[in-house]
Amino acid sequence: MAMTKFTTPVDIIEEGKVEDKKRAFMTPLRPHERIWNFEYDDEAKRPKHVLRPDADPAKCYIDGRVEKLVQKIRDLSAQLQTFTKDSWDRLNMHTLEIFKAFEKDEDTAYKTFMSAENQ
Repeated sequence: MAMTKFTTPVDIIEEGKVEDKKRAFMTPLRPHERIWNFEYDDEAKRPKHVLRPDADPAKCYIDGRVEKLVQKIRDLSAQLQTFTKDSWDRLNMHTLEIFKAFEKDEDTAYKTFMSAENQ
């Protein structure tokens, strides 16, 4: 007869608090603490931004989402390289559709779109 091993239940809230404490050292390094927005009296002393040219998001997300997004961007850029009224009207229509989808209320979406456009 096989023995089954029982484990004690885990309280995910308490486990989350433990994980949060482990990461508490990062809080002062986040943008809302202005650590990334240094103001320099002497701009010559500002450190240069370090780029990671070898960073490849497609390797981080192996499910193909990065490739799909890049393809959509390429398709859109190909359409926008030449001005045609139909393409631009379609782009404006789809932009408004995005607001409608997020707001789920056409009137609210339109007002949000117009207020953003007028700022």
